[in-house]
Amino acid sequence: MDRRGSRSSELHAGGVVFVEVRLQGGAPWGFTLQGGHEHGEPLIISKVEEGGKASSLQHPLLAGDQLLLINQVH
Repeated sequence: MDRRGSRSSELHAGGVVFVEVRLQGGAPWGFTLQGGHEHGEPLIISKVEEGGKASSLQHPLLAGDQLLLINQVH
């Protein structure tokens, strides 16, 4: 995850903050994605639902955040 979230680890590199986010339980997680490898684009959070799991984290996810890995898969 690039930028914010419930942080179990954090690394700053070149002005970018890399964080690990763990959302507990099953879907829905409260965010919408756009892009992705199959489209030749980065995977970006396009919308975060107020009151959802993603917005209820200590450091909520935000529209515009980029996902780099999901379950250790690029």
